[in-house]
Amino acid sequence: MYSFGQSNNASKCPFCNSDRRSKTREENNEDLMTRAEANDAGSICVLANFYQHGLQGFQQDRVNAIKQYTRAADLGRSKAHSKLGTIYCQGGCLKKGWM
Repeated sequence: MYSFGQSNNASKCPFCNSDRRSKTREENNEDLMTRAEANDAGSICVLANFYQHGLQGFQQDRVNAIKQYTRAADLGRSKAHSKLGTIYCQGGCLKKGWM
């Protein structure tokens, strides 16, 4: 993904090579959900970030964010491991609530 971004293709979908700028936010979110359902760890991690911060039209849902980060981590996404570590270091225990 890093090299894809460095090649000035950041506005294109790395999976289907379509231009994301020509799509609505809802269409981009639908594409993201489709890739997440196909167990793409990168997409799941992005989805978790959207839930964590309430971005791109997703309602903030921190419990779901942790679930999605865990799913991405189980699929081998190192960034998801890092995000989970940060959440738990900040006291993100599910029983106590998050932050």
